[in-house]
This record gives sequence, structure tokens and C-alpha cells, in this order.
Amino acid sequence: FYPKAQVKVYVSPKRFEEKVEATVLKDSGTTDIANKIIAGQIASIEVSGEKTKSTTGTKKIGDKARGSVNIQNGTGSILKLSEGTLVTAANNLKFSLVNSASISAALSPSTPGTYVVEVTAGDIGAEYNLAKNEVFSVGSYSKSEVDGVAVSDFTGGSSRDISAVSSEDANSLLNSLTSELSGNAKKDLASSIISDQFLIEDSFVATASSKVFSNKVGDEASNLKLSLGLKSSAIYVSKKDLIDLSQKVLDKEVPSGFSLDPSNLSFSFDRIKDLSSAALFNLTVKADFLPKEDLASLTRIISGKSTATVEEKFSRIQGFVRAEINIKPKL
Repeated sequence: FYPKAQVKVYVSPKRFEEKVEATVLKDSGTTDIANKIIAGQIASIEVSGEKTKSTTGTKKIGDKARGSVNIQNGTGSILKLSEGTLVTAANNLKFSLVNSASISAALSPSTPGTYVVEVTAGDIGAEYNLAKNEVFSVGSYSKSEVDGVAVSDFTGGSSRDISAVSSEDANSLLNSLTSELSGNAKKDLASSIISDQFLIEDSFVATASSKVFSNKVGDEASNLKLSLGLKSSAIYVSKKDLIDLSQKVLDKEVPSGFSLDPSNLSFSFDRIKDLSSAALFNLTVKADFLPKEDLASLTRIISGKSTATVEEKFSRIQGFVRAEINIKPKL
């Protein structure tokens, strides 16, 4: 039935941050605090998943127009044209010869040598469906010497747009799924280590162990699916080693009248570069220094005192903010 008091003292800590270059060993060696070397180990995990997205690319498909052209050779020599020779219409639409051709020389300026050849359009589209009597230039010859005339209407040219896989679709899907699986891998790695270990997130590495798209870039498809496997790894170290290194780094920074509690330390790593058996990091240590007080002595000082007197006693504590006193039972 004796009254008991629970006293909470709130203080404002002195915060300090220090950066130091540290070497973390990969699965080899021992910790050397004096030289800022910490022994580490590699944790590995494999994750996999699938993701589907709608395609945003388009692809033009269709047929090429075909027709017949009467080649007119106005030169005094036999004209030999190889398969694939280009003939060009006035609107710069190009066609190529389906087969090679040999056109006899002109008998007179008004009687050129002639030969009818089959041609096919250089691309798909209805714009290649030209009308009869369209005039063509032939290869690199001048029209005044050699030309061609469509003997009938060109037909068969058509085109339409379809949904297709673009390179942007593939890259976007790969980046999105890689990001998701990397996040899952980081969580799994963090949960795989025990409480007295610290996982260095900036050491995280993920490489694709398998990658299968449902379609290739350019394929007709309204959706694209990716199945991806990631092999991931990261370095973890002992929290005790981190605390020992931090205490060495902060040893001369402890303000007078304050002490460093290891539970008030936090760490972050920024990778500088990878070495064959180690990695170099910028280690940032953040510490909250609390006033150095003997709690047993404080207990004796405030025992039996009124709350007003107790708060006056506490006011001498460095960084004192307030005190919270709870007495039970209340008399």
C-alpha cells in the first residue's frame, strides 16, 4: 500500500554526425577497427515473377503494289537492267524490277527499243497503286534517253496499322518488374539476417538469371508478358563491429557531461567502389549524446520530495526539457 512513483525525464540530446571511409570485406578477412576495416559476409537470394502490360507500339502491315512498265531505250546501245533496278515515278515513289531485262537499242530517234517488265513497289501502301501511263525514270539514266511507262493500272497496294510491341514497351516492362522484384529481394535479404547483424543496402546487386518475353519487338500483340528471375545479393556486417568503429570515430566528439549510448547510433552506407574481395564505402554515423547522469543517485535525491522540488532538481540536468511524474496510489 506504500505509494510508488514512476518518473520520466525528457531531455534534448546533442546530435552529431560523422562521415568516415570504411572498407568492408566480402566473405573473407577479419575486422581491423584501427584501419577502419570491417569483416562482412554476402547474403544471396533468388526471386522470380511475371508482369503483363498493354502494348503502345504500332506497326504498319499490308501488301506491295505490282504492275507492268514498258521500258523505252532511246540510246544506240543495248540496255541491260539487272533484277532489282529501281524505276521512279514522278511523285518519287520507287519500284524495282522483278526480273532482269535486256532492251534493244533504238532504231531511230523516233523508234526506241522497248521491253515490258514487271515491277513491285518499294514499300506497302495504297499510294503505290498508280494509274496507267504513269511515266518513270529508270535507274540513273536521263529520261531523255531511257524512260518507262505504266502499261496498265498498278494494283494490290494496301496498308493498315496494328498494335505491336515497341522497344519502349519491352524496356518499360523490364524496368518495372526488375524494380518490383528488387524490392522483394531486399525485404527477403533483410529478414534473413539476425538482430545483431546490419544489412548494407547500398551493397545490393541484382542480375537477371532468366528473362522471357511473350513476344519480340515488332510482333503484332496487344499485350506483352515478361517472366523474370533475379539473383540478388548484399553484404551484411556485425552491429558490434559498427558500434566499435563508431565509438572510435566519435571518441573525441563526446561533449562534456554527456555520454554515448550505442542504442542511439544509426548508420548509413554510400558505396564508393567495388574491389575484388572488398567494397569501399562512405560510412555516415549519426549519434544522440544524452546527459551523463547516475540514475541511482537521482533516485535517492528525489525520494520523499514534492513534485515541485523534484522538477527544480531536474532543471540542472543538461538538456532538461520536462519531467513526467506518475504516483500510485494517489492519496
